[in-house]
Amino acid sequence: MKEIGADIILLQEIEKDSCLKDLFEKSGSYEEYYLGEQGYSASIDTGVMTKGKITYKNNHTGQIDCADCESGKTSFSRAFLETHIELGCRKIIVFSAHFKSKADDDSARRLAEAAAAAKILKKRAAEYPDALIVMGGDLNDEPGSDTLGYFENDPAFLRVADELSSKDQATYSYRGSAIALDHIFWVKTGGGTYKSGSAEVVKDAPSWYSLGSSDHAALKAAFEF
Repeated sequence: MKEIGADIILLQEIEKDSCLKDLFEKSGSYEEYYLGEQGYSASIDTGVMTKGKITYKNNHTGQIDCADCESGKTSFSRAFLETHIELGCRKIIVFSAHFKSKADDDSARRLAEAAAAAKILKKRAAEYPDALIVMGGDLNDEPGSDTLGYFENDPAFLRVADELSSKDQATYSYRGSAIALDHIFWVKTGGGTYKSGSAEVVKDAPSWYSLGSSDHAALKAAFEF
């Protein structure tokens, strides 16, 4: 986390509040944190740590539409964490996401998560046109997939790592192949812009796609007002 050095960090696979509290206290440089606790034993949850002040939070754990699910409904597999932050007199809205894993795959659920997330993001953009709005996390799918298509094919969103080569934007190694599973999307509003050229994968070494004890590398980007 210190190596990443971000003002706001979006986290996934945090098991419980005490884990995030330990990270928060040991970092020594963040002001507030928020965990999207799912409330069952050994849940792997989403979280946010920020150097700004949290003014609103929502964990989005209710039902969402799923046309290809038996009941027509499903839910986010982990809380789709929404956090409103005041940082340097600016309003920032961030979403920490962790979509359904491809282990024991359920692509219909992951597609439903993407559709619901895109809908929420566009709704917030309409409500807060002067805010900087960013979604990031482990979406468990690659550029060009149907999952990412909900964002990549919509001019309202920008995948910041799109400007990098496929190797340079990779955050995970699967059977020797480097792939991009972790993504940051900027929601295009009047409240801020993505700083072109700032997207970077932070990893242990050029040949490895991990960081510290995590099996994923970290994606970072800069935004300006």
